[in-house]
Amino acid sequence: MINKKIIVEKALSFSGPLPYIPKGELFIERSFIDKMCPFFSDGYVGKLKGLISILDLDLVGISHYEEEFFKEKHLKEMDDIFLVCNIKGPFSFWTGQLGYMETLKALRRDKEKIHDLTESFLENLRAIFPQFINSGFCGIAVVDDIAGNEGTFFSRDDFKALLEPVYTRMVEMIKSSGLYAFFHSDGNLEKYVNDFVNVGFDCLCTFDAQAGMDVYKMNSFLQKRVCFMGHIDLFGWGPEKIRMEVDRAKEMFLNGGLILGSSSGLCEGILKERIFALYPQLKERLEGGKI
Repeated sequence: MINKKIIVEKALSFSGPLPYIPKGELFIERSFIDKMCPFFSDGYVGKLKGLISILDLDLVGISHYEEEFFKEKHLKEMDDIFLVCNIKGPFSFWTGQLGYMETLKALRRDKEKIHDLTESFLENLRAIFPQFINSGFCGIAVVDDIAGNEGTFFSRDDFKALLEPVYTRMVEMIKSSGLYAFFHSDGNLEKYVNDFVNVGFDCLCTFDAQAGMDVYKMNSFLQKRVCFMGHIDLFGWGPEKIRMEVDRAKEMFLNGGLILGSSSGLCEGILKERIFALYPQLKERLEGGKI
């Protein structure tokens, strides 16, 4: 029997050849699970496990807010899956406390407020971090939407002074605990990917095609220094394009470096035919009435 965790670890470390390209989704909305798994009635965890089985996923992200999931029995029941815990990054914490516009104003006029918020963020992280250790998670994803289509929401100087040191500390905490470090943001981060690699992230989930991010360009530039995840654009690409990109990825990354999945996560707003192009087995199961 193929060990899904080992396949993902091989992809993360470029230690192929792989028997197949591992598949993973960092974000799967509850409403999507309910809609696609109507015949599973044993709650969120049961439905999620059913969907994971149907999609044959190797990696799944779980928000640390999903308290129902954080029970020892549920984690043990999914011991064959590479589980990643999604936690908010510092920029998301700032905007959650101040609001988006007030955060941008503080970055220009009141950096002391940002420093104070960062200390609160790190204090809270240190308090909750122990629950992720030895709990069944293999990795932690720092989820921080710091960019739009034109680039980051702040200057490069602010990134280097205010964000990069926090990311560095987070990666140190994650990797010193024996876990893999992931980073996710939407938008165009092309000018920053090298910074994230230098910080020590193992996997970048930053391939927003509508913002111009290109996994093949980044792969050529970074030369196997980091693994990539989630480059299939289920909102912008049609079914034929999706199938073509899946086939291309399967040819290019058999020695590791990619976890195949969507850039957006799985949610109700995506057209079914696009989801089916990425996960044809889901269509087979739904139409065949086998779930």
